[in-house]
Amino acid sequence: MTKPLFICFEGLDGSGKTTQALLLADQLNGFYTREPSDYPIGKLIRERLQNQQLDISHQTFQLMYAADRGDHWAGEVQPCLNQGKHVIFDRYFFSSIAFGASQGINYQWLNNVNRFYQIPDILFYIDTPVDLCLQRLTQKGKNYTSELFEKKETLEKVDQAYKNILNNYKDICLQHPNFSDACQKYIIDGSQSIDHINNQLIDIVKKSI
Repeated sequence: MTKPLFICFEGLDGSGKTTQALLLADQLNGFYTREPSDYPIGKLIRERLQNQQLDISHQTFQLMYAADRGDHWAGEVQPCLNQGKHVIFDRYFFSSIAFGASQGINYQWLNNVNRFYQIPDILFYIDTPVDLCLQRLTQKGKNYTSELFEKKETLEKVDQAYKNILNNYKDICLQHPNFSDACQKYIIDGSQSIDHINNQLIDIVKKSI
């Protein structure tokens, strides 16, 4: 049996990562999941993202993400991998590092909090300009509720934080279990068409399978 792949998508809000993750999960007959999860702590995180009046420190918020990640992994992700099913993640601990760093939290502290979580077999970073991300977010319609980090100044900081992660990817990953040179990252131009991006992703995944 083919080893199930653990694939992670990262990118700014509005980058197109969710669209691509859903497409790929469908094409691989895999399990799509996202963070924050639908477990109890994940629901609290979503409430904080949408209700910016809730007073929770940035460090506490990131500890909540790490705790939710543990519930999520044990409850859904590991069982799927054990069953031989590909798992496609929409955000993972790389998001915690990027978004936490944008709020002034130390990179090393953020990585240490998440150091027991596995490195994906494939990381896709959908690299989309901030202005295009914001344009896409505003096109979601009047029923769309802007979340905590969806402001230009914040997204620019998150974008820079992601670039730092990608530039230091191996050093970050060496603190986590299962990392090897077989765990690959790919930076994909998110300003391309949906179909063009999807074709690139499929070609990469086929090589891994």
